[in-house]
Amino acid sequence: MPVPLAWFFMESPTLWLTLLLFPSESITPIWLKEEADGGYKVLRGGWFEVVSYPNYFRECVEWLGWALMTWSCAGLGFLLFTCANLVPRARANHKWYLDKFGEDYPKSRKAVIPFLY
Repeated sequence: MPVPLAWFFMESPTLWLTLLLFPSESITPIWLKEEADGGYKVLRGGWFEVVSYPNYFRECVEWLGWALMTWSCAGLGFLLFTCANLVPRARANHKWYLDKFGEDYPKSRKAVIPFLY
């Protein structure tokens, strides 16, 4: 079996299936960050326990799966552009959360890649 087909049939569907680990309640309450009194709160539960931006992580995983499934320069380009856009943004916002909430913000929580970054 040619390499691209092997990746398509073995690895890419695995990456796409991992997205099932992201229940919608773990990524959709982004708009709930702002409380009624105008302040912000630390989101808890689901993937918010391990990363500040699980929606960004999911987006990167989706494009990784797409790049592997298409095995093309266009797929790789979308992956690189997405990561180059979202990862620095997540890092900057994660730093803002650490500065804003201090001790109330979980120290073990990473910006965008669970347990790594």
